[in-house]
Amino acid sequence: MYRIVISVRDAQLFLLLRHLLAREGFETVLAQCSADIEASLSPDIVGFLIEVPTGSHDATSLVAVVRSSCPDAAVIMLRRGEAIGAELDADFVLEPPFEPAKLLDFLRKLRPQGMPRNRRELLGFDDLTMDLSSMVVRRGECKVHLSALQYRILRLLLEDPGIVRDREAFITACWPPGVEVESRTVDIHIGHIRRALEACGPDLIRTVRGVGYALCSGKGDEGSVAG
Repeated sequence: MYRIVISVRDAQLFLLLRHLLAREGFETVLAQCSADIEASLSPDIVGFLIEVPTGSHDATSLVAVVRSSCPDAAVIMLRRGEAIGAELDADFVLEPPFEPAKLLDFLRKLRPQGMPRNRRELLGFDDLTMDLSSMVVRRGECKVHLSALQYRILRLLLEDPGIVRDREAFITACWPPGVEVESRTVDIHIGHIRRALEACGPDLIRTVRGVGYALCSGKGDEGSVAG
């Protein structure tokens, strides 16, 4: 399950957000202070919702820590009054009172297409399996270690293994909206995924030159770009 770290002072607001996000398939983690946020940093975090109180000067340094440890996670700022630095490097800014639907629309874009809601589900191809509930990827008995972004990219490939996805499809599905991503960045991450999978078996990623990527059991590269 994908996790969102929430740091707000209002307990009722946290409970409301937890309820809304659970219905969308997200697990929420409460962080009551900056130390809790730093302790929660892990690759399976897809977003941070951080309340910045009026007059706060801590937003910039806190976001820098989050960006450094979880560069692929989205940062959402809940700004109250004239919070200082709240907009700096934030992917999405909320000001109370806000419409929950707008927040949910943004968070839905952090999920790969077709992400399950609150049910255990497996995707597989050849000897590769992905558990969408635990976010564990395996090749046979070998566990494959991926970053959160690489997991989302592989997730998209596993949705339709034989379909060639172009780079724009990966950018749209796997990166937060509004983030500028070069095509070469997709190639680099595909290369990382390819090497992680090859540590446990033969290459499964087919590269179609000038088009994109798909999964293939045989040697299917047509002018490899990454890896």
